[in-house]
Amino acid sequence: VLRDHIEGSQGGLSYRNYADFEKAINQILTQDTSIMAQNGRAYVQQYYTWNTVLSTFDKTIDYVVKRR
Repeated sequence: VLRDHIEGSQGGLSYRNYADFEKAINQILTQDTSIMAQNGRAYVQQYYTWNTVLSTFDKTIDYVVKRR
């Protein structure tokens, strides 16, 4: 799940092992990460504001109720 969010948002770096983790940390510390930060912020605002989450929840409840 986490990898999907990272790839979908382009707002982070993923890793599979210590060497990848070290590379990601070095990249964060040595490069401009403002675009990555903007991407992550936009992703959260698009999918995880209270209004969005509650709307999705309401749609799910409506779907379950209609299937009964």
